[in-house]
Amino acid sequence: MACLDQRRQRGLTAALNTMRYSEPEVERIARVAFELARTRRRRLLSIDKSNVLECSRLWREVVTRIGLEFPDVQLSHMYVDSAAMSLVLKPADFDVILTENMSGISYRTRPAESSDRSGCWLRPALAGGRSL
Repeated sequence: MACLDQRRQRGLTAALNTMRYSEPEVERIARVAFELARTRRRRLLSIDKSNVLECSRLWREVVTRIGLEFPDVQLSHMYVDSAAMSLVLKPADFDVILTENMSGISYRTRPAESSDRSGCWLRPALAGGRSL
């Protein structure tokens, strides 16, 4: 779950973003995404920031492991910035997108705005259950 804590003290402003995922949380949302992908074009894109965030490395590792249970679904991974640009340039190339809360918040409506065909987006808070 992403959370922003911004405070002003002694004339200085500071901000802190945090995210925490457990393996069971990522497993749950990944399985929902893979099952959904099976009913569509059998393609799943997982978007993360594993190049800079520890929780994103866990996310990518778990999603990759769960992907082995779904050999009929093509799994790919992209970093947030690259995915955002690709979604703007070629939205029809995407179908089911799985993303962390912090990543999904930033551009979850872009494909519907820039294309006549909406794909499916899954974020932990939308897949049922609780996110921490």
